[in-house]
Amino acid sequence: MSSIRWVGAVTLLLILLLILAGCGQRLPGRSNSSSPSGTPLWGGQGSKTGATPTPGHRGSGATTTTPTVTATQGAVVPAPVIPLATTTATPTSTYRSPPPNPNTTLNYTVIYDQTLPFTWNTTAVSYELTTPPLVIGYTLSVVNITRTRKGISPTSGADITVTASYPDPAARFEITVLDPDTLKIITQDGYGGQYDIAYSKEIRLLSPGKYQIQMFGNRVTARVKFSVPPGNPGT
Repeated sequence: MSSIRWVGAVTLLLILLLILAGCGQRLPGRSNSSSPSGTPLWGGQGSKTGATPTPGHRGSGATTTTPTVTATQGAVVPAPVIPLATTTATPTSTYRSPPPNPNTTLNYTVIYDQTLPFTWNTTAVSYELTTPPLVIGYTLSVVNITRTRKGISPTSGADITVTASYPDPAARFEITVLDPDTLKIITQDGYGGQYDIAYSKEIRLLSPGKYQIQMFGNRVTARVKFSVPPGNPGT
């Protein structure tokens, strides 16, 4: 009789051990819990959340738009935008400001004359220069912001209204000239940000060759002109 009880006890112990072992298993797809790292407890790959690009950012993942640009003559043509994050600045054969005497460009031909609005977008054109220089000039229209606040006159102590007007601090404009074959940046200049706030500037390219001219901006309207001496395409 004691041996039967002993066998029964052993059997019951084995059954309890099997039940406990089964409870320790976690079946795939049966739980919503996951580890702090995002990997499901049963292994495999957890979900990943991607960052949302900042509007207008020109680095990796940014979205640039290319408005349709029609050149005044056939020499300057629209071109696809080249991401600037992949380029290296190598300034050469250029100089900027002060603008030359206007008489030095009397015989030049304007081959491109466009007025372009910018709102965090980039547009690009290409041109092959045979007889330097290529003069790239622009004039910007920037919206002024007006703020009004109430104050007290320091002399009479009476209530006064003070109005201040200043250019939109979010306004930006940049012209980048690249070699379309090597993707090297030849020169850059612009308005706002890392540049000064001059509304008009000129860039002069002094070497013949192919050029990609990219224009990027926000909250500005730019009138851009390209001028070349006789002997070039479009003159």
